[in-house]
Amino acid sequence: MSKKKKTQSELILDTLMTGNNLLLKEITKMASEASAQEVKIQSVSNIMTKLSDPGRSSTGHFIIKNKTPEGYAYSLVPEILNLAPEEIYGLTRKTGKDRFTLKMAVQKIPELEKYAQKTVKTAGRKKSAAKKPGKKGAVSTRSVTPKGRPAKVTESETPEEPAAQKTAFMDLKDSFQEGIQRIGGLRIKFHFTAKILKR
Repeated sequence: MSKKKKTQSELILDTLMTGNNLLLKEITKMASEASAQEVKIQSVSNIMTKLSDPGRSSTGHFIIKNKTPEGYAYSLVPEILNLAPEEIYGLTRKTGKDRFTLKMAVQKIPELEKYAQKTVKTAGRKKSAAKKPGKKGAVSTRSVTPKGRPAKVTESETPEEPAAQKTAFMDLKDSFQEGIQRIGGLRIKFHFTAKILKR
């Protein structure tokens, strides 16, 4: 009976199961050697993005991503190495008989629970932060008057002069003053003529 060919996700997880902290180029090289065929680094990058995201794969709870001068390096938390390779592969599956759920992993290795809880709390904080800017249901401070009577507009409720209009006026004022100073001041002459009418 022929041995089942491993998927690229399984080949990548095999490299991480060595317990080493690996760069994408190192993962790519090891996966290529294990499969005896070329694995493109772009494919490895795309798969690692999925595997390290808890929302897309349960393995995301247990993959550590560190930034280094050469790029991001990936590794697995030590406790997950106590699972069988097939069980770690199963964490990437959403359905099927080979699926191994997060709950099953925690039941088998209770120490994994702290990583799952930490990831869930972090995701919860991100969601709450995203909701803050747009507050709904703001209570109006305007007074309510009985039906049929016009509401009084207080001074604080009157519309303010547009900022753009203020800026334009100040620019005009400054230009006028500079023009006066440039010609040596402003002189205004008045001519007054009185005319007396006889009745």
